[in-house]
Formats: sequence, C-alpha cells, structure tokens
Amino acid sequence: MAQLNFFALQNIAYMKDRLIIIKQEIIRELLALNNAEWHTVQLTFDFPPYLNKGYSGSQNFKDQQGNRVRVLFYGDHAFDNNMYDFIAAVNQQGNCNQVVFTAQRDQLDGAEISVGFKQEIENDFQNNLPKSKRGKTIPWWKLEASE
Repeated sequence: MAQLNFFALQNIAYMKDRLIIIKQEIIRELLALNNAEWHTVQLTFDFPPYLNKGYSGSQNFKDQQGNRVRVLFYGDHAFDNNMYDFIAAVNQQGNCNQVVFTAQRDQLDGAEISVGFKQEIENDFQNNLPKSKRGKTIPWWKLEASE
C-alpha cells in the first residue's frame, strides 16, 4: 500500500477545507438571490490555462418542471480569490480545470461540489491561440508556484 507523506496529507486537508469554504460561499450567494422560481442549479466554473487569473463557466437554473429560469449568479471578490487559491493548490498536485456545483433549492445542505479535468477546456483554449503560441503558454497557477 502506498504511503502519503505528511505534506501531502496536509495539502489534501487544505484542499478539502478550501472546497468546503467555496461550497458555503456559493450557498450563501444562492440564498441571497431575489428569485424564488429556481428549483435546481448547476454552476460550472471552467479554468482554461490563461496567463492571467480568470475563469468562465455556465449557470443552469431550472424550475420544478425542468424549464430553464433566468437567474444570474455573481460571486464577489473574496469568492473569486478562494476559487483561484483552490485551483492553484489543486494544480500543484495534478491537473484540475473545472469545478461543478449542483444543488436543489430546498436541500442546499446536500449540495454537491466536484472538481476535475476536462481536456476540452484545454483544447478550446489552445485552438483559440495563434499557432505560434499553442502549447507555449504557461498558466497563471504555474507562474505563481514558481515565484
């Protein structure tokens, strides 16, 4: 059986704690929305390997019948910073470029948040670069790690 060193265990605990904070912040923002129509939500945050910090994503709010509802979710500066810190920490251990939050309005405590790597995010980013720059950009989280 493989053994994890103390640093790796600390880092895993840090990432779990940071993910819990992100989940709590999303729930806080959802509770503050002035829209009673939505029943379920899926928020997807994509982190292409930009040179500067940033992310894109999608918001999918639905009513009880499964119809899309127009609701705008905005995180504040602290939320953005927590997302950036989390992505930077996770990418020191491996690859991660997507965070997905899924919940039902009446069961926010049971909300799920997952992280992963989607090659399509990387491919789309690279395909939008000039050919001379493809595969040569260094993501912001690697630049911060080398400082």
